[in-house]
Amino acid sequence: MLVVDDDFEVLTALYEIVTSLGYDVRTAAGGAHALAALPVFQPDVVLLDLAMPAMSGTEVLARIHRDRPNLPVIVVAAKVDSDVMDDVLARGAFVYVGKPFDVAAVGRAIVGALEARRTPG
Repeated sequence: MLVVDDDFEVLTALYEIVTSLGYDVRTAAGGAHALAALPVFQPDVVLLDLAMPAMSGTEVLARIHRDRPNLPVIVVAAKVDSDVMDDVLARGAFVYVGKPFDVAAVGRAIVGALEARRTPG
């Protein structure tokens, strides 16, 4: 998994949640770092914050979807209204998870993303 968030506390919390679920995790403190990490780490799933300075999560999502359309991206966001949710799903996000995080919801999102990646079609 690659976890991307510019907020250190959120990044740490997500790292701890995902590792507690048994997954290998790398972190990136922003969009540029995430895009640089993709070819090196080659994650199965990306957990991506939307609101980041310099490069927004929607821009990172668009680049991931363009370059790696089969890589599931789980969007994590504090404030997601239905228009934003519809937009990120249309841009290729697998699903979104709201902040604060529920461990079970994060786990379900990851399992669903991994299953979708393994399912042909």
